[in-house]
Amino acid sequence: MVDLIDKVAVANTVISTDNKPRWKHLMNSIDPEEPDMSNNTINPKGGYFAITPECKVHNEHDPAYATVTKDPIPAADLQRMEDGRRREDDISIEWSTLLGATELPQAVISAATGRHTFDVKVEATAEKLRGRKVVWVPECDRSTASKQRREVITMAAMEAGAFFIWNARLPAANEMISEPDFLIRAGSRRKSNGKFAYRPGDVKDAKSFEGTAAAQPLPVSTMGNYRFEHADQRELSVGKPKKKHSMQLAHYHEHLLSFGYETTGDVWGGILGREGVIIWRNLSEPTIASVDAETGAKTKISILQHYRNEFASRKDVALAAINPEAVPLAFPELKTDCASCEFRTVCHDELVEADHITLLPGVTPTRAKALYDAGIETRGELAKLDYNTARLVETGVNVASLISEAKTWDDPMTDAQTLTGSKRAVVDVLNELQLETVGDLSQLHYATAEKFEGIKVTKLTSFVDAARVAKVGKVHLARGISKLEIPRGDIELHVDMENEAGGVIYLWGS
Repeated sequence: MVDLIDKVAVANTVISTDNKPRWKHLMNSIDPEEPDMSNNTINPKGGYFAITPECKVHNEHDPAYATVTKDPIPAADLQRMEDGRRREDDISIEWSTLLGATELPQAVISAATGRHTFDVKVEATAEKLRGRKVVWVPECDRSTASKQRREVITMAAMEAGAFFIWNARLPAANEMISEPDFLIRAGSRRKSNGKFAYRPGDVKDAKSFEGTAAAQPLPVSTMGNYRFEHADQRELSVGKPKKKHSMQLAHYHEHLLSFGYETTGDVWGGILGREGVIIWRNLSEPTIASVDAETGAKTKISILQHYRNEFASRKDVALAAINPEAVPLAFPELKTDCASCEFRTVCHDELVEADHITLLPGVTPTRAKALYDAGIETRGELAKLDYNTARLVETGVNVASLISEAKTWDDPMTDAQTLTGSKRAVVDVLNELQLETVGDLSQLHYATAEKFEGIKVTKLTSFVDAARVAKVGKVHLARGISKLEIPRGDIELHVDMENEAGGVIYLWGS
């Protein structure tokens, strides 16, 4: 068995799974007013909606969760938010100095805040912005009036053809709301619809790359010479542009499309990260691995298409959550990226009540999918699987077929490899489990094997052991370990490593 009982840590995260009833203990205590589903729409969503865990999307829209006690935002996350705001303020000061930006005249502010309709205010404000290459939209106090003023000035600046717009905000449209840190005009002429095209950009207090892929040249602009047309090709870092940054840029592009200010052809968006330059990435280039839902064929899609798919999926989740008669489309699971989710305790309680398999260490949502396909959702169901049979299943052999054939074999003493073949991985497992004959194969557990016919699964036996330990509730030595021996030294150094808010790591040694 595995010494894992103390490692079933609650990183409490959630995503969606398919075709399972949602746990109802919270809903049963609440009698929500039936929401209006007549328009089949959701409130406008920002740039993070398409990357929000689907279970969180469900909880945010399900009336049954409106009154639950939510967890506070962790201090480290709050610190990162504050660092991000401070970074934007610093960039605003530095960039405005480089570009010689000035405060907007009072006449512009007055035109943008008058009592006329939104379109009239945009037209009047645009007239006062004609010829201004750089527009610094005033800071927002988050009031409704302040937000609308930003929207009017942003739309007016695009209508007037400004080359650079800082602190932009686009009005709600097509269930989207956006606040790109900057918009940069593309090209020198208006499009056929009479409007200029704009490329979106965002400031990040983070590196712009992730992973270890070989460095590739990308278009890079400086803050002083910011236009994409003036970018030069550079290799800045190993890794690829961060996907979540690109998804946010895709959101901005799609929102610009709602008003006709989008670019056509290759779609580029820029991130100004800790590298101190604008790094452009092609949002329309097929770079995301995907599987066709109908044919199962593997293909690649663009960030734009991936964004559209993810936004649509989460919209479906939200609409199902709003509608009390709809089948929920998202369910709790435990995974690492929801440690800061405000529903982490709520979901954990549901997972414990359901005895869910993702409570086990190592059973990530990705790995859990094979278990779901086998009809296994609880730790109890997993603990009941036969270990030897599961160990052979891990090799990819159709164990159910082997058992069935073995039971019909005339001579049970025939070498097991006659049926299994001599593939190295399979032979190693046969030796490990001392399955030497056809008769030994016939004694394996058919019910366990049958669950995994046609299903590829890894680490199954480690999950079985972990489930058994969790059910017993006591610490066990790992399978094959009879005694733990820790070598001692004449001089020993004990180190305690800590993480602090803001990602700082410090060490204390004694």
